[in-house]
Amino acid sequence: MTSVIKVDNIQNSTGTAALSIDSSGRVLTPARPAFRAVLGTATAGQNYTTQQLIPVDTEKFDIGNNFDLSTKEFVAPIAGVYQFNALMAFGGVAQSTSVALYLFKNDVLETDTGTQISSDDPQSGGQASISYSGCLQLAANDKVEFQFIVIGDTASNINSAEFSGFLVG
Repeated sequence: MTSVIKVDNIQNSTGTAALSIDSSGRVLTPARPAFRAVLGTATAGQNYTTQQLIPVDTEKFDIGNNFDLSTKEFVAPIAGVYQFNALMAFGGVAQSTSVALYLFKNDVLETDTGTQISSDDPQSGGQASISYSGCLQLAANDKVEFQFIVIGDTASNINSAEFSGFLVG
């Protein structure tokens, strides 16, 4: 026997929209945790030879308020699989041997996926970029952060930085 259920919105008991289906059949989940933070102003001539937090200072969006701009940490509101992305672009790193990006979960380096290393550009123009994209399974209240280092150059520029993530399910 075939049944058809016609519904446009599903809400929790307090009336918060959890799921909606538009007229084209697209399913929307407006309360799904997601965020994007970027570096608003490039830096110049800084010493980044010690490991430090990714320097984002501007939130583009933060659905659920789970990203803390002051600590540069995302705290999972619920257990699930989350997608995270980080990107940094450097200039003025002609003396650097490499740049590295590290993913931490609950203050512990994620050794299986956490270290991404990039060499300077092959033309020796002092440019380097590094990125990470991957999924983590998190428990509620797990925290995630990215740290970076510029190896061998004490006067580097950060042209751009971004940290983003969202609940996959």
